[in-house]
Amino acid sequence: MAFLRTPDENLANKYLETTAQYIEMYRKLISPYPFSKFALIENFWETGYGMASFTLLGEQIIRFPFILHSSYPHELLHNYWGNSVYVDFKSGNWCEGITVYMADHLIKEQRGQGADYRRSTIQKYTDYVTPQNDFPLNKFLARHDAASEAVGYGKCMMTWNMLREDVGDENFVKGFQKFYRDNKFKFASFNDIRLAFEDVCGRDFKPFFKQWIDRTGAPELGLSKVKIKKVKDGFKLKFILTQNQKEDAFVLNVPVAVSFKGKVKIEKVSMTEKKQNYELSFKDRPLLLQIDPQFQLFRKLNYFEIPPSLSKMVLNPLKITITNYPEGQTEELELINNPEDETSGSRSLPFGREIYIERDDFMVDPPKKFFRLGPGRESRLKGAYIIKCEDYKLDAQGNVTELLCTYDPETKSGSGVSRKVKGVLHWVSAEHAIDAEVRIYDRLFTDEDPVGHKDVDFKEFLNHDSLKVIPKAKLEPSLAKVQSGDKFQFQRLGYFCVDKDSASDNLIFNRTVSLKDSWAKKKGNR
Repeated sequence: MAFLRTPDENLANKYLETTAQYIEMYRKLISPYPFSKFALIENFWETGYGMASFTLLGEQIIRFPFILHSSYPHELLHNYWGNSVYVDFKSGNWCEGITVYMADHLIKEQRGQGADYRRSTIQKYTDYVTPQNDFPLNKFLARHDAASEAVGYGKCMMTWNMLREDVGDENFVKGFQKFYRDNKFKFASFNDIRLAFEDVCGRDFKPFFKQWIDRTGAPELGLSKVKIKKVKDGFKLKFILTQNQKEDAFVLNVPVAVSFKGKVKIEKVSMTEKKQNYELSFKDRPLLLQIDPQFQLFRKLNYFEIPPSLSKMVLNPLKITITNYPEGQTEELELINNPEDETSGSRSLPFGREIYIERDDFMVDPPKKFFRLGPGRESRLKGAYIIKCEDYKLDAQGNVTELLCTYDPETKSGSGVSRKVKGVLHWVSAEHAIDAEVRIYDRLFTDEDPVGHKDVDFKEFLNHDSLKVIPKAKLEPSLAKVQSGDKFQFQRLGYFCVDKDSASDNLIFNRTVSLKDSWAKKKGNR
């Protein structure tokens, strides 16, 4: 059943069809659905609650296109985990991790995106959990911040992934089916899950559960001393694996991917110490060695495995005053960190009457194919509203100093309004923006082969614009606490890293790779 505050037959039918699809999937995976009905109820608050036989979703959440195959099956699955097998909170909350694993992760895995989801999960642990705020899974009750979510949802999810890797798909499904049958409409614990798997697999899982349920921390893997030696019947691949965390070693089955010409072979090596030597034999010559490239283990990510975060920066700011926006008002807009991956989470961004956009995003007399702002033209502010340029101000030299715009309050991103405009601009709140020095690095030479010209000194091809320093770029306030080495993709500008000399009172970002600018390309070809 679907109960919507505003009748929408098309939306209701989508949810009804999706409900039937996932109830059938979980019937095969776990057990027949435990209640006589399941209802989707639209809430006037922005909630995502899973109750016995129904779920409460907010009016914006319910209309996000990805919700049907992420949060919605998650809430439906809670009818099994949490609402028909109850959580014995005295020994920790096990149900959020398995719900994430059998809903959010499983759906991503079915679409070939399981590795990306697992990487995103362990990245959250890497980013948010410290020795000061870490805790074992047997102490998790509910999430209340990013760290508790990274442990109670993320670490728990990865624990079940490692268990599945250990016992295989068939026994993994049988283990949770038995756990469900034995504990339906009863309170259950991590220990009851262990007992179910021991019965199915005929093995002792006490060490596994003690390590991942009762212990804090995560392994940090390192690879060194990789050598290939030709032998009589093929090749020997030697390497050293290390666990670089301060705590004692974890017992791991480490996936090792060895690439050959035209194929990849996955081996698993047992690791019980903080430093171990390994030797593998192959008929063909190995070309590449990767450690856990599919992120099957719960661990802390290496710096080079962390993708850049998507954020907002304005390099050459032009002020906009939104004349019909209430003075003194600020609203918090929720922006998805990566539109292609909802598992990357979201962040809050302040929006108010005065904002900054890039100066290049406005032209007084724009040509026909310039889809940004101009007098009388509209553009969408990314994650916010559609605005229209009504007027602009000039200084004594004729330079534009400010735009006067109006906004359409009905066009807030995520509101379901279908009116579209071609131009989409990045922006930051003028009141809340923070300053940073930005170093724009370009090619050192203007010619791809500076030494290949006879009788011409290679220094003639030096690019005098290979470094441009912007002393006061404007950044979104969430970047105030970045650390040296952090990586970001700034919308429409490129990829950046935080400089080693950066400090909280003197932020410095270095651009490493630019993004293509479609208008600049057209302008250069004219």
